[in-house]
Amino acid sequence: MNERTVSRRHFIGGVASLGLVGAAGALTGCAPNKSENAASSGNLNEEGHVAEKEYDVIVVGAGLAGISAALKLRDLGVQNTLLVEKGGTLGGSCNATISGGAFNIPMEDTDEGRAALVEIYNTKSKGEGDPTITQMIADGIVEAIDWMKSHGGEFTEPTQLVPWDCLQLYAAPGNAEGMGPLLNTLANAYTDAGGETATKTKLLDFVFNDKGAVAGVKVRSDKGFEIIKAKATIIATGGYVANKQLLEQYIGPDGDSIMVRGQKELAGDGINAAVRAGGMYYQMGGAQALHMAAVAPKNPAICNPFNAIAYTLAINTLGQRYTDESKGYVNNGKAVTSQPGQKCALVFDETVAAMDAVKSDMEKFHKQGADVVEATSLEELAEKIEVPADALKATVEEFNAHTDGESTSGLDVEKSACAVMCTGPKFYAFYPLVPGSIMGFGGLYANESLQVLEPDGTPIEGLYVTGEAIGGVFKYDYLAGASLNRSVVTGTQAASIISSQVLK
Repeated sequence: MNERTVSRRHFIGGVASLGLVGAAGALTGCAPNKSENAASSGNLNEEGHVAEKEYDVIVVGAGLAGISAALKLRDLGVQNTLLVEKGGTLGGSCNATISGGAFNIPMEDTDEGRAALVEIYNTKSKGEGDPTITQMIADGIVEAIDWMKSHGGEFTEPTQLVPWDCLQLYAAPGNAEGMGPLLNTLANAYTDAGGETATKTKLLDFVFNDKGAVAGVKVRSDKGFEIIKAKATIIATGGYVANKQLLEQYIGPDGDSIMVRGQKELAGDGINAAVRAGGMYYQMGGAQALHMAAVAPKNPAICNPFNAIAYTLAINTLGQRYTDESKGYVNNGKAVTSQPGQKCALVFDETVAAMDAVKSDMEKFHKQGADVVEATSLEELAEKIEVPADALKATVEEFNAHTDGESTSGLDVEKSACAVMCTGPKFYAFYPLVPGSIMGFGGLYANESLQVLEPDGTPIEGLYVTGEAIGGVFKYDYLAGASLNRSVVTGTQAASIISSQVLK
């Protein structure tokens, strides 16, 4: 067994650090800093040993995108691969593990169905998302789901994602409990096929050959610094939501104070290293480039009532509605940031509580020890969610008077869909909810072949990007499940592109 190879049940069992071996030749040193905005990702004073073995492909980051890329390469006959992960286990440091596990697919896998899914993505991003990669996701997601199933992945039956013209399904058994098993299954498929891994190994920089192409990575493990050569390198390190410097620089002066829902390891390692290699930050600016949701502080990573929100009334501390709840949880999460105290409640009655989508979120909150407030009157509910009773009662009564059960008309803040009356006799609320961020929509500038691009559009040879590290796919908002779509589709597509174009 190669010294980098771990047990076939690596994801469950032990981990192996990347070993240092004697120098076996010289590469051009780490690239100079080509961006004034690039943040240092590690101590680069040590040159590091050059690993004895050269790989066809190195995949950096073992989340859904990285595992998908590495496993797909094995499927395509590319056996000489290395999957590098900063954390201790494959999949353990990625946002997918704390996601709801949702994927979205077209109503029908036809040109019309895929076009409808693209249109939803465009609507969410106000037409400013990357059209090429958005189309790639819509075109490839059904095949990607089938591919995961072929490796043992299990999913719930798809149902319509109201009010959108698409379907949603979950990694089984659903309700935020399926992504761990799915990642485990895919990771085991990779290691069972003989795929090599290196955990507890942090990317520091990319290295170049004498032709200026990326020819490998410089990493740090508990054994020191090492340079590992490869014909192609895939960035799958996720986003930058835990990088306070980037948040303050690009989101705003208060960006570094936003609660992080996502994994604390997502500090933009791959993004920053690619910028130092000549790449470009893409669509990073302002709060529109940040995914936020109103979540329960007791467990912000899991307790996001994203299924329920469209059917509820979002109430601020003044007892007033402030947003169109049917626009989704990211829209609401951003709206909360401008409300008094940055705190809200999602109010609903027993009719809404009986809906499957809402019941699933209530069950999720109960399992996580988060609060779902119950009351037998609006006055009692107002006391429990700490808002003026008269204001809450007036807000609910006004809403009920202006809805036809589907949408409202005549309100200062209209609701365009799912405008179910709130009449009791029993009332509920997800409370308290505060804004938290799980990922950024910005990242690296890339082309249709998923190559990292320089600011002038020139591809950086040998360097590819997948998943959350791709910038500009979404902006302002995104469809629930679309980020997991992006990860698995771009991961498998990068593998196919490299297999056919680089290693042919």
